[in-house]
Formats: sequence, structure tokens, C-alpha cells
Amino acid sequence: MKSILFCRLSFFCGLVLGISLLWSGAATNAANAASAPVGAVEESESYDVGGVLEFRIAPQKPGSGTGTSPVTKEEIAQCRKDLAANGPMAAKSRNDRFVWVEITSGVKVSENLITGEYRGAACLLVHNRAPFVIWPGTGWGLLSVRKGAADNMGRPYIGFRFDRVGADLFYNLTSANIDEALAIIVDGKVVSAPTISTAVGSQAVISGDFTREQIDEMVKVLRKDVLPAPGSTTAPRSATAPRVIKTYVIAALLIVLGISTLVYFVYR
Repeated sequence: MKSILFCRLSFFCGLVLGISLLWSGAATNAANAASAPVGAVEESESYDVGGVLEFRIAPQKPGSGTGTSPVTKEEIAQCRKDLAANGPMAAKSRNDRFVWVEITSGVKVSENLITGEYRGAACLLVHNRAPFVIWPGTGWGLLSVRKGAADNMGRPYIGFRFDRVGADLFYNLTSANIDEALAIIVDGKVVSAPTISTAVGSQAVISGDFTREQIDEMVKVLRKDVLPAPGSTTAPRSATAPRVIKTYVIAALLIVLGISTLVYFVYR
């Protein structure tokens, strides 16, 4: 009689304790998932929308361009003085109207643009204020990135396609700055600075005198910004949380019931 009572008590205590512990763990995971940003993904498959790609209008020397983004000779002199003394990051930290961005080695820009040099590296003066900038990490992304064999000048190029938000931003930027220079910046360096000839929407290209290795590296970097396709296995944490809870609870019940049943038959 005592052994039967002991087994039943063990059964119910084990059941209650096991379910409580596993439910607590599952609830913690659910809370962590719910607190993650909407659209967040598992760290092993993470992506950063617009994290390495940005676009900035590059002002042209006085007397050049259309004048939609004018800069005075005095401003140019002050910017170059600041670059020589403090480097390109100083203007960014102060959120100045204009900032310097290093130009990728081998990339050529128009003589009408404003350049400087810091510790042997060429830099390009670009805008740092709206509406002349599309900043990374501001809610837009890329749907695809691809390598092209050759543009109309026989040079390899990179083609990319924006999502809806990115397409709207890019159209607004290019349509308002026809005949101005657009600095295309990848991973913090200018890779191209073409003149805008027409408004561009959902698709754009990066072309220039790049080596195949440079093209491959830029594609690799840009693909970090590509959004997961619909139906991808890269699922948000918040979407998987209910399934995790259900799995934990079922596992808990099976384990506790199995152990308790074994104890019951051994000691009855």
C-alpha cells in the first residue's frame, strides 16, 4: 500500500515539476522572440537592410553641374583643411553638411568633383544631409544582386534591384538631381560616381574599370543586403515561437510520463 502511494505521489510530483520547468523555458524563448524586431531572423541567417550600400550626391566645383547642390569655394577650402587636420571621420561625427568618403583604389571620378587626400588615400566630398542622401539601414533593401558580363563599354558591372521602399527613395533622389554626380558607396568607400542622366527607379547598375576580383568582392558584400525571398527558410523568431512552445510541452509530457510509469511499475 505504501509503495503504491509512493509511486502515485512520485508520478504526480514529477509530472507537475517537469511541465512547470519546461513551460518556463518555452515561455522565456517566446518572450525573447516577441521582443525581437519585426522581421528579425536567426543570427546565422541575419541580414542588414541597406547595411553596406548608400548613395550620396557629390557636389561639383563652382561653375559646374546644375547648381542643385551648390558649394562655395570657401566651404571647399574649409573642408579640405579639416580633412588634412582631422581625417574623413571628423565631419561625420559632427554631422556636417558635407563629409569626405574614401575612394576605392583605382576608381576614377570626374574632374568636376571635389576631391582631397588623407594619408595617401583619395577622398570625395559628398552631401551628408537630406534630400541628397539615401542612408543605409533606414528601412529599404535589395531584392537581388547580380554580376553582368559587360556594359555598353565592355566593362563588367553589377546590377541590383531595390525593394519598393528603396525604389521610391532612389527615384526621388535621381529625379531631383539630373546632371549631378551620384556617389555610390559600398562598405564605406566610393566605388563609382556617375552623372545622373535620367530618373531611375527599381533597378540600377554599378560599372567602372573594376577587376573581376573587385566585382566578386562587391557582389559578396552587397548580397548581405538582399532580403529573404517569400517562403524562405529564414523565418522570423516570432513566427517560430508558438511551435517551439508546443514542442517543448509535448516533449515534457512524454519524458515525465515515461519516467513516472517506469517508477510506478518498479515499486508497486
